Amino acid sequence: MNKFFISILFVFSFFLGASFYLFEIDWVDCSSLISHSPAKPSIVMDDDGNELMRFELDRRDNIDFEQMPKCLVNAFVAAEDHQFFNHSGVSIRGIIRSMIKNIYHRKVVQGASTITQQLVKLLFLSSRRTLWRKLQEVFLAFQFERNFTKAQILSMYVNNVYYGRGIYGVEAATQRFWGKAAKDVSVDEAAMLAAVAKSARFYSPLNAIDSARGRRN
Repeated sequence: MNKFFISILFVFSFFLGASFYLFEIDWVDCSSLISHSPAKPSIVMDDDGNELMRFELDRRDNIDFEQMPKCLVNAFVAAEDHQFFNHSGVSIRGIIRSMIKNIYHRKVVQGASTITQQLVKLLFLSSRRTLWRKLQEVFLAFQFERNFTKAQILSMYVNNVYYGRGIYGVEAATQRFWGKAAKDVSVDEAAMLAAVAKSARFYSPLNAIDSARGRRN
């Protein structure tokens, strides 16, 4: 009997130690993300220094958290992760809620990814739905929460959301959609930007204006 309990204790200790190690190690180098700046376009000028045309594979213009209006922050938190400022990268409540809903519908109808999890997936992972990919997402989310503030995580997320047609980030999107800076968006425009984050293919106003308005509303 004593050997049995010792074996159980050994196995439990092993898995506890392994779990602690997996959650605490740094899976990726995050240092480059702090100083990362988007690539600059190639610009063709005439003899007088006037711009004739520009070439760029994608359009990216970053915005800092301090420049984001409150309505834009609220829109993304409301649409993607209600508990963003309260969890440590993974929402246990969200996981339980989505599990209950998926079991009820007998299929996957709701995910449980936080904004932090979505960010690490955008930056480092594929979109394949596998158990290992989901575990990687969780490990990386905890690492990001250790290395970055909530403000940094949210700003990195909104700067990497894809809006269709080579447009990345809310700053480039607002320039393309409405010809203004992201810091000047209205409540309905902020809601539109948050709505497209789910899928540029189905909700970008450049591709499907009716679906975009419906999800915005």
